[in-house]
Amino acid sequence: MPHKQHPQHDADHSDAKKPLSQENGAEARPLTNAGAQTVEGVISVSGKGTGYLPVEGFDEDVEIPPQFLNTALHYDTVRVALHPLVRGERQRGQVVEIITRNKMEFVGTIEEVNSITYLVPQDTKMYKNILIPKEHTMGAKNGEKALAKITRWDDPMKAPSGEILQVLGRAGEHNVEMQAIVLDKGLRPDFPAGAEEEAEKVRVWAKETEAAEIARRRDMSKVLTFTIDPDDAKDFDDALSIQELPNGNIEIVIHIADVSHFLKKGSFLDKEAARRATSIYLVDRTIPMLPEILSNDLCSLNPHETKLTFSAVFTFTKDSPASRCASLTHGSARPSFSPTSASRMRRHRKFWTTKTGSISKNSSSSTPWARSFARIALPMVRLCSTTMRSNSSWMTKVCP
Repeated sequence: MPHKQHPQHDADHSDAKKPLSQENGAEARPLTNAGAQTVEGVISVSGKGTGYLPVEGFDEDVEIPPQFLNTALHYDTVRVALHPLVRGERQRGQVVEIITRNKMEFVGTIEEVNSITYLVPQDTKMYKNILIPKEHTMGAKNGEKALAKITRWDDPMKAPSGEILQVLGRAGEHNVEMQAIVLDKGLRPDFPAGAEEEAEKVRVWAKETEAAEIARRRDMSKVLTFTIDPDDAKDFDDALSIQELPNGNIEIVIHIADVSHFLKKGSFLDKEAARRATSIYLVDRTIPMLPEILSNDLCSLNPHETKLTFSAVFTFTKDSPASRCASLTHGSARPSFSPTSASRMRRHRKFWTTKTGSISKNSSSSTPWARSFARIALPMVRLCSTTMRSNSSWMTKVCP
């Protein structure tokens, strides 16, 4: 990765005590034309240090040349003063205020130049290296990767000052590089102590109330149920059930782990999950949205274990043809619980296989409804994964 140019650094730069503004993150340089029109928005910054601000009513984004960024960084919310428009040229402007900062922590490689320590950010949108005073290096050595936080940046012509928060290790090592990816995106593998403690309390509460909760739910523990995640899945939160009803109709039920039963609105876990938004799957590791007690146990549809689920129930007539769109006569979402009776279900050529058996076009147990099931299962799963979260009942059609 090419090094970013080290800006001029004065000896007295690190002696100033004035911190970054809590509101704006940095002081804006004054605009010479006080009467200029100003606009606000989220700025995008290229690796070369040119900013672009989308403005409603403008055909093109306002361009902010590097010398007029005034310490604004990628995705900061800023106020920009517009320069006089030059005929035939793009509208340009100058950042006059940084309203909110998007990112102040960066992962990079330590580089020493003339006894001065810099962190060279790996984020290509960060156009300046970060000066690390000796007392804030945490012992990081030349060539090592580290996580740093910008603590002060008054003059856009000089390097921002920062401090090392975490030394990751030698650049190029696998685990170091994986940590670098995670931390530079603002992700945190570990959960705060409050989340782990609350998760343990939820586990105890769930055990104490399990019998009463099961008693009020529909029991599907005797129905053949498959998890539908692949063999190498990091978690199991979807499952599929099928049974023939006494009247000859076919009932297919799609299950999603009932996470809402364990998370209470406004709780520490709820807020932490909202902050993370989703689980993150990397090549060799997972950063879950919820602590392991929930993500790998209470809310995971592990094989041969009874779990609480939120389920969509579909009823098909026994003569529903496999070659046409299947009309879902009625669908309703309801709480249920069901142990998964097979560990996986995966597509293999023209039939579905599991560890306990198969529903196959050539199987002796094959029936018209079984073939219909095999052809519409995946479209139904796709439908429910988006619909169940917002609708308690619906009528629709799904094409296999």
